[in-house]
Amino acid sequence: LCSRDLPFTGTFDGNGHTVYGMTVADSSESCGFFASVDGGTVRALTVSGTSTGSIAGLLAGTVCNGSVIDCSVRGTVTSSFFAGGMIGQVRGEGVTLSGCVSQATVTGTGSAQTELFAGGLCGAVYGTEISVASCEFSGSLSPVGSLLSVGGMAGEAEGTVLFTDCGTEGGLSLTVTGSAFVGGITGRVGSGVSFLRCAFRAD
Repeated sequence: LCSRDLPFTGTFDGNGHTVYGMTVADSSESCGFFASVDGGTVRALTVSGTSTGSIAGLLAGTVCNGSVIDCSVRGTVTSSFFAGGMIGQVRGEGVTLSGCVSQATVTGTGSAQTELFAGGLCGAVYGTEISVASCEFSGSLSPVGSLLSVGGMAGEAEGTVLFTDCGTEGGLSLTVTGSAFVGGITGRVGSGVSFLRCAFRAD
């Protein structure tokens, strides 16, 4: 629906509807139902399908300075850079993710040249005053290779990020040929990241 150069900036209310059978692939762009959301709001939408690319998520490749509320995804995400079940990469200031559910299968390959950030909800979260609240992941993570950062909510979180009332319960299968940072909620964590009432239960 948009590109990195032409991001979605409005309000999209899915009104509880589901998009079935989506297939997007782009090796050079952010890709998802929305390639990029910048300052916009997406709410009450379910996306089912596949997303494959350098920055890939089922709902959105990238979310900057916006909000995603009460959305859900199921399907498969594949990347060698940023792979998130719902969002490939979150960055910016004042981003809110609330009441979101990911049942995605997230796969990809890390290498010595390109680290893979893989998360059940988001590939990575970077920025200030970012809130991830009441979100759940119950899919599966199966990245392979070297230089992996893998987590149920996010492969990496950096900045002032608060995870509140989030839970992950899913399959985690790694084939590692090099180094890996792995966690039930996040794989790699910066000093400004906080967690409140979050839980992880492995299969």
